[in-house]
Amino acid sequence: MKRFVFTLLAVLLPVSAAYAQNDCSHVTSSLEMVPCSEAAKKAADAQLNVSYKQLMARLESGYRADPALGVEYAAKVKESQRAWLKLRDANCPLEAFEIETGMPAHVFAVNSCIARMSRERSLYLDKIAPALASNKSASTAPTSDICPSEEFAPFLTAFSANSQSQRRLTALTVKSLVLKPVAGKGQSTFEPSTSGVSGATFTYPLMAAITPGKTPGVEIE
Repeated sequence: MKRFVFTLLAVLLPVSAAYAQNDCSHVTSSLEMVPCSEAAKKAADAQLNVSYKQLMARLESGYRADPALGVEYAAKVKESQRAWLKLRDANCPLEAFEIETGMPAHVFAVNSCIARMSRERSLYLDKIAPALASNKSASTAPTSDICPSEEFAPFLTAFSANSQSQRRLTALTVKSLVLKPVAGKGQSTFEPSTSGVSGATFTYPLMAAITPGKTPGVEIE
């Protein structure tokens, strides 16, 4: 029997690696400042939305025995979130006040501020009512979107650990890389197929947890 070498079914990569960072300190061209900051802001907003929804889900499931108290808790969260959004949206133009409005540097400063505050808020929301997580694996999931390792094998182990990890370590828009059999060329011939996929359409978990070590007949590249 021939031995097949499969690339990971879905390699989660940002559509633009340059724009997928948490900040734009790596950008050297003024032409890249605005699009980079826009992408960073959108990614941070998307993660903030995930963290908010996860918190509300924790409250709903954790207070089933006392739904009235759960509703009261959720109302406080909504009130706090609305107030925080107003603060963020008022605070960031203040940070960029000394830069001429409409200039790329002004847009960059405002976007970067929004992205930074949104990431900080996301981490804050993740720490609220962690004991109400629906299962042990979710409650022990990492609360940071920092890459757990630059080596692929350790990263994949951490990524596959649970759905919470997968949500936090998945880009807003990702490239899905799939090896598909080539028709008429036998079962051992494959070709890569890539496509852009919105992270919002995913159903978690994306993959089952894996353990370090080798699986007979399969290698992770």
